[in-house]
Amino acid sequence: MLPPPTPHWALLDLDAIGKALDTFTTLPCQAGPMPNSLRRLFDISCTGLTSLLTSHAPSKRPCPRSKPWWSPRPSSQRREYHKFARISRLDPSPLNWSNVKSWRRTYFKAIASAKKTRWSDFLSSATPLSLWTANRFAFGHLLQRLPDVPGASC
Repeated sequence: MLPPPTPHWALLDLDAIGKALDTFTTLPCQAGPMPNSLRRLFDISCTGLTSLLTSHAPSKRPCPRSKPWWSPRPSSQRREYHKFARISRLDPSPLNWSNVKSWRRTYFKAIASAKKTRWSDFLSSATPLSLWTANRFAFGHLLQRLPDVPGASC
């Protein structure tokens, strides 16, 4: 079973959370609270506040195996490719096999295109500190000099 998505606290919508916090109320505490009732009151308040905060924070990744470059285009092409692959396994005719090869080529080209687009977007928005991260992603280790950035003028 996969763990729940992690909230991205840095992207928390502070304006919306401020309005929501104004309406957030806790249960009134009785005059002489007993330890069990105080613990219950704290648990209810903490759960309410946590759910309020997580509802206004976007999740970092939908799941641990999600890819930042994935989009609906490769998803639809993956469905088509696997549909034709199943048909080809049931009826291995040359026509079915050519459909499978065509959809497989289209699917893997869509993945390569999505990765290339994501990488170029990452490099175009790179800061001086993230250039070293990009260098490590590209080469697997740190080089001794500053990497070249496509489209940057010296």
